[in-house]
Amino acid sequence: MSEHEDTLIRLEVETARPPTTRCKRVIAIMEEAARRFPGKVRLVVYEWGAPWPERPTPGFQAYGKDARVPKSFVDGKLVDIGREPLLADVIAAIEESLAQKD
Repeated sequence: MSEHEDTLIRLEVETARPPTTRCKRVIAIMEEAARRFPGKVRLVVYEWGAPWPERPTPGFQAYGKDARVPKSFVDGKLVDIGREPLLADVIAAIEESLAQKD
């Protein structure tokens, strides 16, 4: 991971393996949120039971034993679990995290 990637707001999603239809919709919502903040956020998707593509945030890890999926996080803060988050809630969480970094 580059130094620049480390400074970005991280959107995280945990899905079933393989992802369910609901999980795919959550990924689409998070992708749309990421598109609205180019160069400021990045999305990491984890599949339940699969090796992590990178080390998750501590907030994500705190929910590691909870088998409900999908789970969505913004900068380690839980946005929703077991259902699709509202795009507006994801955007508000991103804006809050960006304001804290400034």
